[in-house]
Amino acid sequence: MASILKRFSAIFLMGVLLTSCKKDMKPTADPNSLVETQPAIQKPITVKVNGAIGGYYSALPVHYNETTKSYPLLIFIPGSGQFGNGALDLPAILNDGVAQILDEKKFPPNFTVNGKNFSMIVLTPQFSHYPANDEIASFIEYARKNYRIDATRIYISGLSMGGFVTSAFASEYASLVAAAVPISGVLTSGDLTARCLRIAQGKLAVWVFHNTEDPTINSSDSMDFVSMINNDHPSIPAKLTLFKASVHDAWTKAIDPAFKENKMNIYEWMLQYSK
Repeated sequence: MASILKRFSAIFLMGVLLTSCKKDMKPTADPNSLVETQPAIQKPITVKVNGAIGGYYSALPVHYNETTKSYPLLIFIPGSGQFGNGALDLPAILNDGVAQILDEKKFPPNFTVNGKNFSMIVLTPQFSHYPANDEIASFIEYARKNYRIDATRIYISGLSMGGFVTSAFASEYASLVAAAVPISGVLTSGDLTARCLRIAQGKLAVWVFHNTEDPTINSSDSMDFVSMINNDHPSIPAKLTLFKASVHDAWTKAIDPAFKENKMNIYEWMLQYSK
C-alpha cells in the first residue's frame, strides 16, 4: 500500500510540475517589435566610400542584429573643422554634432511619433574636402547597400559647412530624402530661384536654424532661403528658427533632444515625414 501511495504521489507531482511549466512558458517576443531602451552603439568605420569620404561613424540600435526590419536613416554632415582622412583623423567627428551626443550616450534610443516607435541609424561621414552632391548621394547608396535602411525615411542634417551641403543636396536630390535640417549655414550659390523651386516641388520638409547675430554666416541667408522656398507654395512649408545669440554655434541647441518646438525635437519632427 505504501508503495502504491509513493507511486501515485510521484505521478501527481510530475503532473503539477508539467502544468506549472506550461503556465510559465511565454511566446518568444518578436525582436522587430522591441522598443529600444539602451543607447545606440556607435563605432568608427574606416572605408573609402568615394573621393570625399574615407571613413565615418556608424550608430546602430542595440538590437539591430537581432531584427530583420528596416530603420530610418539620419545622415549628419559635420563642419569643415572636422575634415580628415577617415582613419586617424576620424575621432575629430566626436567633438561636435550628433556624433558627440551619441558618444555621450545622450541620443534617445527611441522616438514615439504619431503613436509609432522609431529607432534611427545615424551615420556621420568625415570629409577630406567640401563634398559634391553626387558624393553625398553615393554615401547614401553605400548606406542602403550595407545597412537595412527604410528608403522612405532618409533624413539629412548638418552644421555650418554641413548646413550648406545639406541644403545644396536637398536642392538637387529632393526626391531622395524626406526631410532636411540645415543649421548655421544654407545654400547661397547657383541659381537659387531654380534650386529652391526644386525643393518646394519635391515635397521635402525643411527646417532651418540660425543665430540672429551669427558673426560667421549672416542669418539673413537662412531667412532668404526659407522665404524663397515658401514663395513657391510648397505642400510642406519650410520652417525657420532663429535663436537670439551672437555666436556661430546654433547647432548645440538645435540638435539637443531636449530642445523642442511645438512639442517636437528635430528628430521627432523629421520622423513625421516619409517619401
